Amino acid sequence: MKIRFIDYFLFALVYFLEGAMRLTSVALPLFLRNRIGLTIPEVALVVGLSSLPWVIKPLYGWVSDFYPIYGYRRRPYILIGSVIASLGWVLTASIANSFWMVVFAQILAGVGIAGIDSFVDGFAVEKSTKKTKGRIQSVCWGARSVGAAATGLTGGWLLTMFSFEQVFFMTAALPIIVLVAGLYMGEAKTKLKAVPVKESIHFLLTKYKKASQLWWVILFLFIFFASPSFGTPFFFYLRESLYFSESLLGLLVSLSSVGGFLGALVYGWYMDRYALKRLLFVLVLVNFVIALVYLFVKSVPIAIVVYLIGGFIGYITLIHCMKLIVGVCPKKIEATTFALVTSVVNLGGSVIAPILGGQLFKVIGLSPLIVFSAFAGLLCLLVLPKIKN
Repeated sequence: MKIRFIDYFLFALVYFLEGAMRLTSVALPLFLRNRIGLTIPEVALVVGLSSLPWVIKPLYGWVSDFYPIYGYRRRPYILIGSVIASLGWVLTASIANSFWMVVFAQILAGVGIAGIDSFVDGFAVEKSTKKTKGRIQSVCWGARSVGAAATGLTGGWLLTMFSFEQVFFMTAALPIIVLVAGLYMGEAKTKLKAVPVKESIHFLLTKYKKASQLWWVILFLFIFFASPSFGTPFFFYLRESLYFSESLLGLLVSLSSVGGFLGALVYGWYMDRYALKRLLFVLVLVNFVIALVYLFVKSVPIAIVVYLIGGFIGYITLIHCMKLIVGVCPKKIEATTFALVTSVVNLGGSVIAPILGGQLFKVIGLSPLIVFSAFAGLLCLLVLPKIKN
């Protein structure tokens, strides 16, 4: 399927807006801690539970692949996901006044955003070829980092002028922009009719039985991303021990995303040519070193450097992993497969990692947690020999 300039533009626009959802990256944890009165492990638990919709991404991909609406497999679902995501943030701003109400509203928002992500990913995989798959992922994730950078600093600054609820209402408007962008997708109608559930599942299982590389890739990525996360405890270490302001925390979020954007550019222009396994090995080791460097963040200048470099390396790693996933997606079930693999990544990185990190933080504290997390990330190297270039 030929890739057009308008396709790159739409990928960039949708991913930019997904990144812009980080408008609440400072407001939400402070809202949970200061307004609702949650402990740091409870905040980490909210982060993990609200990420559950990202674990069922294969469901979104399966529905999109096999059950088109009016002949379209992606566009109508993007519109539906945009409405659901917006509703979730409206509820967060209006009725979320307890632990479980916040979890409910955030899960609803997550269903919408995870759905949008799955449907756009399916469209991107359809458009990918051996020559363009790395470039497409660079465009997507580069645009996402720009969106996150633009709103990370803005999110912290907005808290100096507006309430938590007002920031959440602003966030609710972002999915509506995705809705408008989805209307202009260059998606061709498909002649595929809705397939009986039993038949579609049989087709998937038949394809996956032959895709041995797919399962090694899934295992590698799960081990890498499921290492206990110190992100939430470290956020409150900066806020409550080093006394970083809301604006400064927002600046760090933006700098991390700026680093991510630079990483996407470097990957697309230069690193896409390297052998897959060799680059994976190097990136795992570099991420190990970066994690340990967080132990030395004691001042603003050091924090700025660490967040910038961390974002740079993190996005190069993420894009390379996405390229790895695209390479093992069987034809005709691209959205389902891409969603399956990324859901495993999300289960590890967005659910298990923060919850496990939050619980370990209660027992061993921040510094030992950082060390444990760094070494746990190296375990994926045991699986690397099974992955082919």
